[in-house]
Amino acid sequence: METVLVAILLLVGLLIYRLNTYTEGFKSKKSHSSKSSDTMKTEIESYGGLDELCSAIEVQDRIKEEQIKLEKTKQYYLKAQEQRDEIDRLERQITKLMEVRDKRTKSNDMLNVARFEKQSEDEQKLRQKMLDQLKSQKTLDVEFNLQPYKAGN
Repeated sequence: METVLVAILLLVGLLIYRLNTYTEGFKSKKSHSSKSSDTMKTEIESYGGLDELCSAIEVQDRIKEEQIKLEKTKQYYLKAQEQRDEIDRLERQITKLMEVRDKRTKSNDMLNVARFEKQSEDEQKLRQKMLDQLKSQKTLDVEFNLQPYKAGN
């Protein structure tokens, strides 16, 4: 935008300079018609050149604007890529944590199963011991003499 303003100021300055040249050309009596037609032709050509210069400046400004847009888009893309990378990293961490939790749950389950089996085994041993004692008590056949003891007989 600043370059367009500078170009416009240059054009205005050139235009004022040319107008002064025109008035001087009209004042001189030597080559009034040939100088003025040559000057007019030159001025028209310079206006065409100035128009091309303004168009070129406008094109450069549009190019700069597009470059700025492109740079912003690039920055947004890079930020989005960083966010995707961070999300992927966090997903991997979550997966690892879930695996650790599953392993712990499995090991705790295995530990609980081992405890249950040991308790079952201890219970079975105790039951067997009790059954053995009951059997041994049944097989003991003790006779009691319930008659009173008489002394001297």
